[in-house]
Amino acid sequence: MSQSKEYVTIDKEGAMYVGEAAVPMEAIVIAYDAGDSPEMIGRQYRNLSLEEIHGAIAYYLGNKNLVLEYMTRQDALWDHWEKKLTANPSPVIQRLRALKAARLKAK
Repeated sequence: MSQSKEYVTIDKEGAMYVGEAAVPMEAIVIAYDAGDSPEMIGRQYRNLSLEEIHGAIAYYLGNKNLVLEYMTRQDALWDHWEKKLTANPSPVIQRLRALKAARLKAK
């Protein structure tokens, strides 16, 4: 009796990853939805096997609502952190912005 392979893993925080290389699932979904073939995706993510890519696509197609809900949560998380970092930039970012503004002013 053979064991089935798992191509998509979900960590304790709910993040989805593909293959041994743990490529974020959204990277595969975005490329696939943009029309990229599994072979083309493999050229972008050389650390994934073609089998892993096909497995991830099959998982996506079989669990589309679950994957899309995950991607919506990820988008909200990115938006949250982007707003937080924009509102309170680190001293390094503030200094770099000031240097850039000074250079533009000097031109």
